[in-house]
Amino acid sequence: MDSVSFEEVLGIFDGLPKAYPKGVEEGVRKGEVLPIGLIIDREEGALFITLNFDGTYSIEVGVEELGKANTIEVTDSAGASGVKEAIRRFYFDPSFLREVEEEMN
Repeated sequence: MDSVSFEEVLGIFDGLPKAYPKGVEEGVRKGEVLPIGLIIDREEGALFITLNFDGTYSIEVGVEELGKANTIEVTDSAGASGVKEAIRRFYFDPSFLREVEEEMN
């Protein structure tokens, strides 16, 4: 599978809904409806972006350490610009994943 470029991922993120439709919040909370989100999976790790009900985003990073997958929350209330910065760092800043791995230890 071809990898998705940074620009393509930003376009996908920009195309996501910015709010949940009325009436689905309870279904999301109960796990009956999937939350609005984006997963960017690369060899180095994965970035999980989830839309919160207040219009902010939760950002988590997943890395594999010693054969065991771990995730750590980067923030639970980022705006769209914060998400774009996390995506940029995930693609271009090698220290980003190292910082996350250090947080896990």
